[in-house]
Amino acid sequence: MVTKVKVMRAEGLERQERTGADPYCIISCEGEKVRTKTASDTTAPEWNQSAVFFRSRPNKPFKIQIWNHNILKDTYMGKHVFMSTDDMKDSIKSVDLVGRGKQGDQQRPGKLTVMITQSRNFTAI
Repeated sequence: MVTKVKVMRAEGLERQERTGADPYCIISCEGEKVRTKTASDTTAPEWNQSAVFFRSRPNKPFKIQIWNHNILKDTYMGKHVFMSTDDMKDSIKSVDLVGRGKQGDQQRPGKLTVMITQSRNFTAI
């Protein structure tokens, strides 16, 4: 299966500094990772960046994490795990964020908006 993920934007993220945050996303799928650019000083970043993954195990989920860039150590802001194996074209989804580890079931501030296209036909994307 081939999956194209476009990370469009987030909104309502938690402020990490006095005036906002410096968020970026990491898209993880089957051991591969793609990082978006860092948006400066905002809780409503617009990324509009895409990544394409060729998935040999489409039943395995892919995830998008949001991190806040800091000089010494980046801080975690939230994630969403995508489970769908259905074919879809330009499906726009606005999803909630959750914590990680022991806080994995706790909702975090903000929403993430993505566009997903995926198909078992590699020439469809």
